[in-house]
Amino acid sequence: MAWSELGPTDADEIFRLIGQLEAADGSLVRTSREEVEGYFDDAMVWRAMGLRASDGSLLAFGLARMPGGGREVRLSGGVRPDARGEGIGRLLAAEQLRAARGIGGTSALVHVDDANAELAALLEREGFELSHTFVQMRMRLDEEDAAIPTPAHIRIEPLSPERDGGVVRFHNAVQAQAGGSAISPDAWAVEHAFIDRDWSFVAFDVRGDRPRIAAYIVCERFEQDWQAFGWSEGYISEVVLGREWRGLRLISLLLGWSMDAFRASGVSYAGIDVPEHDYLYSTYVDYGFEVTARTRVYVSNLDG
Repeated sequence: MAWSELGPTDADEIFRLIGQLEAADGSLVRTSREEVEGYFDDAMVWRAMGLRASDGSLLAFGLARMPGGGREVRLSGGVRPDARGEGIGRLLAAEQLRAARGIGGTSALVHVDDANAELAALLEREGFELSHTFVQMRMRLDEEDAAIPTPAHIRIEPLSPERDGGVVRFHNAVQAQAGGSAISPDAWAVEHAFIDRDWSFVAFDVRGDRPRIAAYIVCERFEQDWQAFGWSEGYISEVVLGREWRGLRLISLLLGWSMDAFRASGVSYAGIDVPEHDYLYSTYVDYGFEVTARTRVYVSNLDG
């Protein structure tokens, strides 16, 4: 069996295989056809590979994907349930690492659900190390939140498309302060392809001649997941706060705006993934979010 390159013309097959993987693994997440098409967006540097059975059907697929201007390569993929246990997963991991090096990444990341001990063990055998853990949190929206007062010099505005450029520049400035990677405007747009503009907001500091972004919140609508969940959910995909504006409760303020927007749309829950030791973790707990699951992030250094 030999690996072959995959691309946009293979999206239907990849979509079907992902559906089989999610069903077999009992995943509540359901990847949409549109999300699969986004894998091959020109704003991302990517390579995809597949392994086919004798009848031509996909036994496995893998994807190495890096935002333009980034350094971290995200790996995803899987082996068809009826082909597991034959060593294909180990071969897939090797192919993905080869692809990650080929597109110029310095590290490769894999997200692993806490319940997937088998995948975690495979990655550890292949030299991956546990980097950090994300906590999945959820909050019911059946009760109104306590109002957070808006500081006199802060104005909240919708995250409309014309504000995307400023938000990306702000994002990259905050990332630079923390030693993180920048992202291009096109890659940021791909990352938030399911943004709901009615749910997403920007906090501006209006002191001085020109308003400055102090914080923002991006919320996305993944309706394809709602049937598997058994409820509707607004997903908070990105929250960024400038260091200068810490201590003003701007995140709680923005959460309040988004929660009200969720309720106005008839959504039952709010969900978010948070790094376990993130300085904002306690903010979400205090706001009323509860931990529902964990995802571990495994990393392989590609410089060696």
